[in-house]
Amino acid sequence: MSTYLLNGEIDKIPEYVIEDYIQHNPKVETGREAVINFFKNFLQLKPKFEIINLCSEGDTVYIFHKCTLANGSINKVCDIFRVENHKIVEYWDVIE
Repeated sequence: MSTYLLNGEIDKIPEYVIEDYIQHNPKVETGREAVINFFKNFLQLKPKFEIINLCSEGDTVYIFHKCTLANGSINKVCDIFRVENHKIVEYWDVIE
């Protein structure tokens, strides 16, 4: 999914995210349409990602990365996804 997002192919999100997706970040709404809207706005910031570590255990995937925006802002992020039937059903993040 990240390849599609980095290429701006937001129309691919339904292939990877269930409709009633649960978002645990209180600043982002829950549901697949909210994910689509979030990325429509976020990709305008022209993010560049450097993956530091990626691992999975059971139904959970962890991605640690550095995100640099076009304005020079840099964040270190841990994305945590819970997956069922090859689709994202739940998401948490920690941003430094």
